[in-house]
Amino acid sequence: MPSDDQTRQNESSRKQLLEEIRRRAEEAEFKRLEDEDRKRTGSEPSTRAKQPPPAPFPVTAAEPPAASNKAATEQKVLVLRERLLSAIERGKADKAAELFAELSKLIPDDEGLAELKTRVLAMQEQRAKAREQTRAPEARLKESPATKAEREERRKKIFNMLEAGNAYYQQEKYDKAIQYVNEVLNLDPTNVEAATLRDQIEKARQLEEQVRLEDERRRAEDRASRPTRVMEEPPAPASGRPTDFWGASPSGPKFDVGYDLLPEEKGPVGPPPPPLSDRIAKRISAISIPVKPLLTIAAIAALGVAIWYIVETIRTTVSPPRNSVLVLPAATGGDVSLAVIADGFAEDLIADLGRLSEMRVIAPATSFAFGSATAPPPQIARALGASFVLSWSMARRGDKIGVVFSFTDTLSSGLLWNGKMEVSQRELPAIKPEVLQGLAAAMDAKLIANDGSSILTSSTQNDSAYGLYARGRSLLRHGDTFAPEEAIALFGEATRLDPQFGQAYAASAWAHMLAYETSPEMVPAHIADVLSDVQKALSTGLRTSEVFRAWGLAEESRGQYGKAIERLEQAVAAAPSDAEAQRRLAVAYAATGELEPALRAAQHSVTDDPGNIAAHTMLGQLYQFKAVHTLDNRDDYRAALRAYEQGLRLARDKSDYSSGLYAEVLVHLQLTDRALSILVDRVARDRESFVDAYKLGRVQQSAGRPIPEWQESFIHARELLLSHLGMEPEDAIAQSYLALVQTRLGAFKEAVAAVTRARQFAPDDSDVLYLSARMYALQKDKAHALEFLRKALDRRFSLASVLDMDFFNLYSEPEFVAVLTRGR
Repeated sequence: MPSDDQTRQNESSRKQLLEEIRRRAEEAEFKRLEDEDRKRTGSEPSTRAKQPPPAPFPVTAAEPPAASNKAATEQKVLVLRERLLSAIERGKADKAAELFAELSKLIPDDEGLAELKTRVLAMQEQRAKAREQTRAPEARLKESPATKAEREERRKKIFNMLEAGNAYYQQEKYDKAIQYVNEVLNLDPTNVEAATLRDQIEKARQLEEQVRLEDERRRAEDRASRPTRVMEEPPAPASGRPTDFWGASPSGPKFDVGYDLLPEEKGPVGPPPPPLSDRIAKRISAISIPVKPLLTIAAIAALGVAIWYIVETIRTTVSPPRNSVLVLPAATGGDVSLAVIADGFAEDLIADLGRLSEMRVIAPATSFAFGSATAPPPQIARALGASFVLSWSMARRGDKIGVVFSFTDTLSSGLLWNGKMEVSQRELPAIKPEVLQGLAAAMDAKLIANDGSSILTSSTQNDSAYGLYARGRSLLRHGDTFAPEEAIALFGEATRLDPQFGQAYAASAWAHMLAYETSPEMVPAHIADVLSDVQKALSTGLRTSEVFRAWGLAEESRGQYGKAIERLEQAVAAAPSDAEAQRRLAVAYAATGELEPALRAAQHSVTDDPGNIAAHTMLGQLYQFKAVHTLDNRDDYRAALRAYEQGLRLARDKSDYSSGLYAEVLVHLQLTDRALSILVDRVARDRESFVDAYKLGRVQQSAGRPIPEWQESFIHARELLLSHLGMEPEDAIAQSYLALVQTRLGAFKEAVAAVTRARQFAPDDSDVLYLSARMYALQKDKAHALEFLRKALDRRFSLASVLDMDFFNLYSEPEFVAVLTRGR
């Protein structure tokens, strides 16, 4: 292993390399600005008037209201002046004029405004001349024979290509991004946005290449420093598959769901090995026994049979066999309106099968994640641990809908049941009982729910109501179209058309719950609507998991954790495979301090929903939460890290995911180099994020880096915050982060003033309360930290918030653990 001196030397070299890249980028930017000034003014950069440095940020102390307002005004003036000078230096004429007008309102009699006004007017004149020069090409374009429609089409094409290029850039697919940007520049060489995006892509690609080469060098040094083994294992064959910046190879060439599929089996499967008793008897029979060999063999064989019988009885009693099913979404051939109906039908099938006690059903989130996979359905199902898979398709045939089902045994890949139906959209809900009967017959299963009722019930006979219901389900399922308010309206119209449509009432209750959770205001009216819809669903005789799940969360929102656990346990009893109910139950258990049941529920959620990032993240949070409660907690942190690594495989934005709790667990396990690499990369990707700059600084501080290094990160975060607050002074979250940064820099008085302003702007915001508690925890003010933490938990229990490493000073305090445990 490399020595500590070598490790520090390597880290120092890497740091110098990154610093040199950043310095050269800044020099190039400064040179570009100087060239623009030289062209605009015709003079050398040295002749420009030097601007005095901005005044330091004033300390806001506890003063009377008048003094406080004056201090706030002075702060805003300083921020505006600094931003105005920056806009002038960068040639942003419109922004400079806007900032000058705002500054003039605050200090109309200031003597320095005259000089600033002159510079702003000069910029505007230069901008006008530039526009005049660009009018000639535009005039020629107008004089061309192209029609207005063609010009509009060209503009739309450029816009779409820029959007595509930026999307690929955000996904770190730089080659595709450059391809789209170059096409834009071929159409419009003067497009500033495309040129800027190209520069950003090139810089990101160069930085990625530098980091990759550095990592390869370090790995080569590590391999060279390891002792040579006597027997070397044969090297694995090179796959030639590309790896992304995070080192993860795609699981397949045609789809990327973050989950490795088992290889397709080739050829017949050999016979199973003989029973253990037969093998023992065979071996013993080969031994020469001088005395009574036949009696000895018979006794041993009888003993083996008895042992086998006992083990088999225990196994079937403790762990009865269960059918495991994967229901894939339907193939609709690109028919969007039909896909919405098909998705709703598939989700209903999953929910109905999940009500059976001896049935394990893969959750919808994982099922739909594999909907676009091109691998054979049995291969996908085996990768997810399912023994059966239902694949199907829907297509329009005139005014009819053709539906084809295929139900397969994943072990033998043999077809167990198939069905071909042609129905109208009105008749579509009515075919579900026939499908369920076909599946049950193929699996030799009984269609009796846990509560003793049959699942062969049609949800509604009204095709219009079912169509509205399916559209609402679609709006709740997909993250890019997540719109609970719109879904609520669709469910309401569905129940108006069919007042006995129990599933629509249940879906409406769940949509109201999601709207409550995702809204910053947490409108109490949503909770009342949840309870109302739950009662209506129950009145129709519906006793599904979704009904009790929504009911339990409504109780939890009112602080009734005992009732919440009772209702969520009913949800799990109604559908053991409801992964969402298992996750919610895990949170409720954790909130009351019942960590072992919480971990069991979370693990169950991961088993039934392995392709859902939320399941793995919840499991990681619970292990991390357990580590807070445990003195010898390294094993719990390692378990949390493993769960987060599974979530990282599924994350679309791996940089964003890894910079959260994943990086914090690395710090707790003293793997600070990995955490620093992640956050350095994150800050380079989003240079305007004060949150990421703050995270980088505290990891540097926790890792024992030199004081100037981590202070620089916090100062950078403070500059970003001041710039942001200059535009949005009433942003309570930004004020709260300013308090954290000031605390880390030792300015406790200024930090308290900032957090006081944040609470004035948003007194009941749960995030502001959590951030306030973190600030007081850093200042080792235990009383105030616990006070604000208790208020935040009463408002909204958030595992991610209470696990933040800013609370580290309180981990060993019994009062801290007591506050985290809500009363049941």
